[in-house]
Amino acid sequence: DLNISVRNEEGLEFKPASYGSKIIVTISLAGIDLSQINPEKLVVYRQIERYNETTGQVETSWECVGGRISEDGKSIIFETDHTSVYAVFVSNITFKDIQKHWAKEQVEVLAARQIVKGLAPDTFGPEVSVTRAQFTAIVLRALGIDEKSGLNQTFIDVKPGTWYYGAVETAYAEGLVDGVGDGRFDPGRQISRQEMAVLIARALQQTGADKSIGFDEINNNLKRFKDRDEIAPWAQESVAKAVELGIITGRTQDTFVGKANATRAESAVMVYRMLKKAGHI
Repeated sequence: DLNISVRNEEGLEFKPASYGSKIIVTISLAGIDLSQINPEKLVVYRQIERYNETTGQVETSWECVGGRISEDGKSIIFETDHTSVYAVFVSNITFKDIQKHWAKEQVEVLAARQIVKGLAPDTFGPEVSVTRAQFTAIVLRALGIDEKSGLNQTFIDVKPGTWYYGAVETAYAEGLVDGVGDGRFDPGRQISRQEMAVLIARALQQTGADKSIGFDEINNNLKRFKDRDEIAPWAQESVAKAVELGIITGRTQDTFVGKANATRAESAVMVYRMLKKAGHI
């Protein structure tokens, strides 16, 4: 139970419900046997209480906050701007169709943090393609950015009332995404690997883990791919950064295949690696 008191200039003490900026909280993991647990699946949740006007009852739910394990492995650290009841959960979320998949661990870690979701309760669909709207929403959740309300419509094909309206407009306002031209976002089109790399690079800027690279580094990072000339000029710097940081690799040892549709597994692994690089996991 997180309670913080503030004393003002008159000496009066009060407990704020929220803060202008986030505070860092550390919860000890003493007494928990971590030998049989992937520590990345330990996640902090916040208790939410809401009054239901229909039933007249106060309903309790849990909201994922995230968190990361400390360097010594003895505590979990998270940021919050709310006083509330917090708890550390061990996630056992998994899906039948990833048990032998190369992205199993990364998918499970992101699912534990409610960053990715299944197509059904027991199905993830690792080889299914991802749309531009879907990946935009995933990155927002990964960054912990809440969808903003009251934003004006920017793209003619992203209409108020659609499930992705808030995510796309928020991401645009944050400088994470652009349109495809003619006032369109093309939310339902499958996102390409090079488009995904651009969004990941911009997300890294949000976390402060971005890296500046020059022309020579861009060239050195891309020359390993024999299809480098097929990577769009507007994506080359982002792809080079993602490659150098180990966030994205080629489809094969010497091909990047930037125009290929990205899969749900690829998107999960790239977001996982981004969060690791930023120190958020």
